[in-house]
Amino acid sequence: MAVLNQDFAAYGFSFDHADTVYANKSAWLMVGYDSPTETDMKQALAVDPATTFNIYVTDLEENLLGWATFPSMYPEDDFMHGVVILGGSLPGGTSVPYNLGKTLVHEAGHYLGLFHTFESHGSSSGCNIPGDYVDDTPAEDSPAFGCPIGRDTCRGDGPDPITNFMDYTDDSCMSLFTQGQSLRMMAEVALYKPSLLMVAPTPVPEPTQKPTKTSGKTAKAMISSITNT
Repeated sequence: MAVLNQDFAAYGFSFDHADTVYANKSAWLMVGYDSPTETDMKQALAVDPATTFNIYVTDLEENLLGWATFPSMYPEDDFMHGVVILGGSLPGGTSVPYNLGKTLVHEAGHYLGLFHTFESHGSSSGCNIPGDYVDDTPAEDSPAFGCPIGRDTCRGDGPDPITNFMDYTDDSCMSLFTQGQSLRMMAEVALYKPSLLMVAPTPVPEPTQKPTKTSGKTAKAMISSITNT
């Protein structure tokens, strides 16, 4: 939660850790995306999805680091809302170079309404409009990996946003959202998940390289960790 709050601090959101529950059920030790196991786990463990950001931590199939629901996917009180992340992606975990906690930040971005910076929406390239629906993220043809400084895959739109939390770069490379992404998250949550917010929004300043905490939208966060002990 410390990494999540640190990385969202300048962008109008904070998360209040409500509780952590450890669930001992062997069937949930390995979960696949959009699987009956995911549905079963969430139905059993979800806590008030309309007002609570539910986070599920376990091992994942297909070498995935995590996934999330978007605000518009279900009614705001549906138990499917939330994010599922690989336990090894937490700070100090085994999933090097994705073990500094940025997977949760990335998936929280989706949960609050953001697309990938390289989003193609089924077209041949992320360079094509509408991209991620955010004007101040440079277009990006495809996901970036590692930390390829100076990568530029869409002519005329500036270097790729490899330090953005919504790309696929190493955790150590990720450091920011944009003002446009902040505004999109606010709008998506206000439209589709208004009950999630415990504090009314306030104007958010232009993000800096070293974010400073601002008041804004606060959500309760519930963590369910699946164990075999």
